Amino acid sequence: MSDRNGRIPVSSMTLAEQVALELRVPTSGTDWLDEAIMTALRVEFEKLQYSIQFGRLAPSWDLGKVLDYEQFIEAALNPQPEEENGE
Repeated sequence: MSDRNGRIPVSSMTLAEQVALELRVPTSGTDWLDEAIMTALRVEFEKLQYSIQFGRLAPSWDLGKVLDYEQFIEAALNPQPEEENGE
C-alpha cells in the first residue's frame, strides 16, 4: 500500500489503488485513499445538488428533496436485486 505522504509514481501503487483512483470508487483497501475518493465524491455530489436547487439543472426535479451522498454511493456500490412485480 502507498504512503499518504510519500512521493511515488502512480505506477508504484497497488493495482487495487490504481483502479480505485481511476474509477473514483472507494474500494482500494487503503484507508487514506478511500477517504480522499469519498471526499471528492461528496464535494461533486454537493455541487450537483447546489446546481439543482438553484435551477441550473433539471428544473423539473423535486427541488425540496436533498439527497445524502453516503446513501447514494452505498446504493451504487452495493446494488440490490430488483424486486419482481409478482408476475
